[in-house]
Amino acid sequence: MANLQTVDDREETEAARAYLSKEGDGLKKLIHKSIQAREFAYCPYNKFCVTVDDREETEAARAYLSKEGGGLKKLIHKSTQAREFAYCPYSKFRVGAAVLAHDGTIFTGCNVENACYNLGICAERNAISKAVSEGYQSFRAIAISSDLHEQFISPCGGCRQFMREFGDSWDVYLTKPDGSYEEMTVGELLPVSFGPEDLTKKKVHAIQEF
Repeated sequence: MANLQTVDDREETEAARAYLSKEGDGLKKLIHKSIQAREFAYCPYNKFCVTVDDREETEAARAYLSKEGGGLKKLIHKSTQAREFAYCPYSKFRVGAAVLAHDGTIFTGCNVENACYNLGICAERNAISKAVSEGYQSFRAIAISSDLHEQFISPCGGCRQFMREFGDSWDVYLTKPDGSYEEMTVGELLPVSFGPEDLTKKKVHAIQEF
């Protein structure tokens, strides 16, 4: 079976180059087309999730991640334990995650694959979904582990957006099997992001001509 060819390595046509040239108005037309397409959006819901990263952290969560205590090591260890349960017969790529809720409760998850590939779920989403199903929506940190030795594990784009749903200021710990880690916030992991609060912002419903 012939491999599908990506389109970014195909030769650009003169028409496409001209369309987006700075001298022409093709880019404006392209943007205008996206605005026209917006008019067909199906979004009947008017209730939105509220970001929770501005809620006050509890003492339990703060203490858990304090440098003086061993909570961070425990959180990372929980993620490595979860990795052992990964169901990944197709990729052989094991991932574990441990998410710390605002009150110090930890929820773990692993990646679970499926013969219908797109039905698989990543460890990060698994852990967060488990927490949400137990009534938690405010998180302080998440630790992610894999079998990669040469580099820190990095979440896929879908998981980054999934984490962003619950705020952009909570911490992410990307780890290696030796226990070393790289720390960043969800906002740093997914900059210039789209979140629930964007759905509440003022919108322009009329098509504007450029």
